[in-house]
This record gives sequence, structure tokens and C-alpha cells, in this order.
Amino acid sequence: MEDISSAFSHRFVLTDVEQQEIVIESKENIGVKTNKFFLVGVVLSDKPVNKEALRKTFYTIWKPKARVTIVELEQNRFFFAVNTRAERATILNGGPWVFNDYLLILAEADEKVNPIRIPLVMQEFWIQVKGLPLAYMTRAMGRLIGTALGGYVVTDQSKKVGYLGSYLRIRASIDVTKPLRRSLKLRLDGDLLEVEIRYEKLPITCYHCGLIGHMEGSCTRKGVVYEDDKAKPYGKWFQQDVLGPDYRRPSGRRFGLSSPTGWFM
Repeated sequence: MEDISSAFSHRFVLTDVEQQEIVIESKENIGVKTNKFFLVGVVLSDKPVNKEALRKTFYTIWKPKARVTIVELEQNRFFFAVNTRAERATILNGGPWVFNDYLLILAEADEKVNPIRIPLVMQEFWIQVKGLPLAYMTRAMGRLIGTALGGYVVTDQSKKVGYLGSYLRIRASIDVTKPLRRSLKLRLDGDLLEVEIRYEKLPITCYHCGLIGHMEGSCTRKGVVYEDDKAKPYGKWFQQDVLGPDYRRPSGRRFGLSSPTGWFM
């Protein structure tokens, strides 16, 4: 709360009356503080979203796992209130969420912080790392790669035979203000290897600049015109093999909850 008050006092000279404090102890003042748990979110779209349609969509999707109140803060930014900490965690673990194919970034909102000031730049995705030698498809390798991408969360443990398969599947948090990484260079015991990075449930993303939130036609960075999709920096090819033969929905309960045998997307 200090940052808000100090910012105000730096702009104006406060009067003696304005400098007087009202001391509030929530334990002694019943009802002065709500028991709700909060999220703040923004839809990454280059156009205004229909707020009523958004409310109806997520009321339906999240019910009955979470009973939520949704309030618009400003254009494309919303405030979400739920009854329990478990409901909030369920929503966060179930992401990424999309509205009309545009990404809804969510973050926990501290009860004492102005939700307008909360930065919304990091989003968790399930990521497929393709091209790793089988011997390196381990949880430790997943942690290293996830950390390099922005923030490691977990390695998929749903496969019956360790982590063997055509790719290593990890959940990691990435900065959506930067172009998506398509590959990663690794030096394994002296040998250089380049692995491909693919994102599951990817929302609307520009085929030219790789930023989430707008299409190629409205990209301000577009220069070269590509007629061949495979020549584009981020064409349909970038996602065409995500749902390939080796793709499977990990066993477990729905809605992003973990289970003894793994995670569910």
C-alpha cells in the first residue's frame, strides 16, 4: 500500500487533514475485509472483447469447480473473486485459458495491491521439447529447459515407461511480451544439439513476429511478405506436429488437477 500513497504524495502536497491516518485492524472490525480469494486477468487481444460474453463463458467453464465473480477493471482487464484458495489454484493450474482464441493471462491478486498495477506478462504452458536424445529425457533436463524458457513448473510424469517418447513434456512459465522461442541450443557433454520447442493449447499468435495476441494481418512489425507458409518465421508448421501420433492427454482428473499418475492438460 505504501507505493500507492507515496506516489500520490509525490504529486501533491498533502494537507494536515489528508495526512491523518485511519488505523484499521481487520480482526477487530468484522466485515471490513472480505474472505474472498482473488485473480486478475487480461485478454491479450488487439481489439476490445465482449465482457458479457466473457463472463458467461467462464461462469460456464469453471462451474462447479469454482464459483466466480467477474468484474471488468478496464478494457480487456478483469477481476476474478472465488470462495476458496483451492478454487483459485484450480483455475490457475487449468490454464492456459482462452476467450475467442485469445489468451487470458491470470495472476494471483494480493488483497492489499491495486489490481490495475499487477503486471500480467507470465503465462504457464505445456511445452513439448522435440529432438532430445532418449538418455536426456529426464526430470532434471526438464527443469533445466523450463528454467531457461522462463520458469520451470513440472515435468509430465504420466508416461508408463519413464519419460521415453518422441518428446519431453514440461510445464513452464514464459514471458508473453517476447516472441515465442522455436528452438533451444544445448551443449551436451561437449556436443552441440538444437531441440525444437512446441506449445500446447497455443492461442492466437502472429505468424510473422511470434508474439501472442494478434494475427499476421495486424502485425506492426511485418515487412517481408511470405507466400509459402513454411517460409514464415511462425507459420502453421510451427504447431502442426503438436497433436501428432505421440500426443496424449495425461491420465488424471480434469480441470488441471494433479493425480497420483500424472497431470491432465
